[in-house]
Amino acid sequence: MNKYLFKVLSKLRNPNLWTVYKELKQNENLTKEQLLELQYNKLRDILIFSYNYSPYWKKIFDKHNIVITEDDPFGVLKKIPLTDKDTLISNNSEIHTQYKFNKTFKAKTSGTTGASLSFYRNELWDSYNRASIFRGYSWHSVNPSEFNFYFWGLNLSLKKRLIIWVQDLLQNRRRIFSYHKKDFESLLKHNPFLSYIEGYSSSIYELAKYAVANNKVSTFPNLKLVKGTSETILPHYKKMIKKAFGLGFANEYGSAEAGIIGFSCPHDNMHVNSESVIIEEIDGEAIVTNLNSKSFPILKYRQGDIVEIDFKANCPCGLPHPIIKSVKGRVGELIYGKNSTYPSLLLYNVFKNINEKYDMSISYQAIQKLKGQLLVKIDQNPTEFLNKIIDAEFKKYTKTDLIIEITRLKFKVKSSKFRDFVSEL
Repeated sequence: MNKYLFKVLSKLRNPNLWTVYKELKQNENLTKEQLLELQYNKLRDILIFSYNYSPYWKKIFDKHNIVITEDDPFGVLKKIPLTDKDTLISNNSEIHTQYKFNKTFKAKTSGTTGASLSFYRNELWDSYNRASIFRGYSWHSVNPSEFNFYFWGLNLSLKKRLIIWVQDLLQNRRRIFSYHKKDFESLLKHNPFLSYIEGYSSSIYELAKYAVANNKVSTFPNLKLVKGTSETILPHYKKMIKKAFGLGFANEYGSAEAGIIGFSCPHDNMHVNSESVIIEEIDGEAIVTNLNSKSFPILKYRQGDIVEIDFKANCPCGLPHPIIKSVKGRVGELIYGKNSTYPSLLLYNVFKNINEKYDMSISYQAIQKLKGQLLVKIDQNPTEFLNKIIDAEFKKYTKTDLIIEITRLKFKVKSSKFRDFVSEL
């Protein structure tokens, strides 16, 4: 698509988009102290707005004797109790602010980690989301109007499929949602127009794996960016992307409700989107406050991910934004043994250890239907050797408390994000 036409169409949807984008690009030259001052002012603004227009937040601030006009908004933030998705769902109407915005967009979470959440996102908030992604593209010399592959789910109702088809046409992208050989063969034909690949991390990994296995690794001469989102990027995913496409595997981290939290630069460091969010690391968990969420204030939100953040790091790219060193998995998801419980991060550790010890890259999904038993699906034929080393690695953590059954994982058509752990208890 012509980049000028793309700019005009995107501005019709988001009048503030390109103004925000220009601001974000200018902020790349700020010092860390100046970026912190920007957050200071935006935090004060969202706290005052939330108190004045959100019945829920006014009630919470009053209940906890939180004075939002105190000199230090960061000090105020520390006093606000944590919220989670259940809180947002059960207090939905009260959290929405009683303010007349010129334009809002209805947003909805996927529901893969529990109940689905619907809310309205004010236009400026939405513009910051989109502009943050576009800024991330710019770090990799990508213009968002350029042709791309988009690995994502597809709604099966005819009406919504038609809407999605038009959206994809306007955004100059080809949507992919299956793992069939014929689809991969079609994608991996020589294509000098492909600029970037984005979408579900596990899906892009499968394409890369197929490309390497079938000697189709030089078909995209002008590919500039491969970006995964919505799912954890495992270490062996990055190795395979490098083999297949000669590029790193960039990460876009966030959620529908918290917004865009981070984006990877060309040095494989994921920078916090500081103009839009304040992210805190509390007991290893990501706690997010969105600075633009005036229609539905997201304050002290439990993102649900185990993270490690370096607030003082200096990246070779020169950006002043802090670095999210890792996103390892979900907080609070438990695997039940016969007598004990284990965090679902156990899965990450087991297969990370196997990768380091045996140089074996294994994609996996674990499903629990009964306490004391765990079905582990892997993307390779479960040979006697594989069964033995996987079982042995689990036993290091669980002894005889958990019976492991190993079977083959088959990737199929995708309508939602891939989850490495599914509890049916």
